[in-house]
Amino acid sequence: MRALDEGQIKILPEFPKQLAQQDLAPKSLTRREQRALARAVERYGSPRDKALIQTMLGSGLRVSEIARLERQDVIIRERSGKIVVRAGKGMKYREVPIGPQTRKVLKKYFDQEHPGKYVFPGRSQVRPVTVRAIQYVIKKYADLAKLDLKKLYPHILRHTFAKNLIDNGVDLVTVATLLGHRRLETTMRYTRPRMEDLQRAVDELEGE
Repeated sequence: MRALDEGQIKILPEFPKQLAQQDLAPKSLTRREQRALARAVERYGSPRDKALIQTMLGSGLRVSEIARLERQDVIIRERSGKIVVRAGKGMKYREVPIGPQTRKVLKKYFDQEHPGKYVFPGRSQVRPVTVRAIQYVIKKYADLAKLDLKKLYPHILRHTFAKNLIDNGVDLVTVATLLGHRRLETTMRYTRPRMEDLQRAVDELEGE
């Protein structure tokens, strides 16, 4: 500051008000966390809760799409199945195939509880479940699974679906189509490493 006072330095250098964040993938569940969550849901969950969480993990639907999902838009056949999203983000229509585990859990739920218009109705059984109620269900089983997540929100299951696809070698165009992304750049976020990936990399380097 003395140099500034004496006129040797005309202007103080400006530092950025906010430092750039580390470029990581969106938060998602690790394989270990997914197994822990699955065990908690299997042990304590109702058929409805099991179907809700498995459908989110197995389809990558947005929480708003899950909440509004109608029974007529879930098609289950012996060796295939799909969910029809009639009005996704930007009112975009898409069809999302569902795998054998998701089909099995949904079929069992339908056979046991016979939901009406909505796949996941609210308490009134007439209106769809709310986003807040879905958030409560997910947090409930995350707590039972003792997941160490500072902020668990429904969208994390969509992130997990996307990251699992990328980790399994699925190409970006296919992942983007399944997620309903209009821009490929949005999907490319999932190709970035997570903090857990960075930790595993340095652990393996040191032989742990």
